[in-house]
Amino acid sequence: MKFINEEHGEVSAINLIRCPKYLSLFAQWAESEWGYVRNKGVKFRTELFKQYIESNGIPEMYGLFIQDSPVGMFAIEDCESQDNTLFLNYLYITPKYRSAGSRTSETNLSHL
Repeated sequence: MKFINEEHGEVSAINLIRCPKYLSLFAQWAESEWGYVRNKGVKFRTELFKQYIESNGIPEMYGLFIQDSPVGMFAIEDCESQDNTLFLNYLYITPKYRSAGSRTSETNLSHL
């Protein structure tokens, strides 16, 4: 998936299956941003995100890239409380890009 950001140009959303070398970075981002909620650690999140790669479907993890550099991530998961409903999780944008208008476009793309 790709979209255009007015300030930074082309932003690519790439499934973690196609870029597994970023798995540990995404786990670090997730733990740094939300670790206080459950405090399970980077190792836990790394193992969790490995399951996303192995699932070959939902859940899926996507990296957001500008000029081949990772700038964010998001996951699409099944909603446990409702059948046939998907849930957007782990939405993260690096601080440098948070005010660049990426969030709205990213959320819209995740519904495709």
